[in-house]
Amino acid sequence: PQDNLGEWTADTDPTDSNSYFQVSYIVSVPPDARIAFESSSIRQYSLEVTTNQAVTGWSGVAGQTNQAGNDGELWLTDTNPAVGQYFYRVTVGVP
Repeated sequence: PQDNLGEWTADTDPTDSNSYFQVSYIVSVPPDARIAFESSSIRQYSLEVTTNQAVTGWSGVAGQTNQAGNDGELWLTDTNPAVGQYFYRVTVGVP
């Protein structure tokens, strides 16, 4: 569960347990990695990647940071994924 600040940042409803931010799809369409989620038109989203979750070395994916939401499903794409094992996350920000 998110605290109220997290709910506000994600533009979700803190009084509705079914209202939360989550990734809907992760699709590998070589050579691309595509990630989808429900977005808010009053928020910005960034796709970040790392090869090691234990380290704080998350990097923004080129061209996929601070993307405006659309009040619907938004897809962010890594067109140059790292070789080997890698991890993605989507961050939410207030413009």
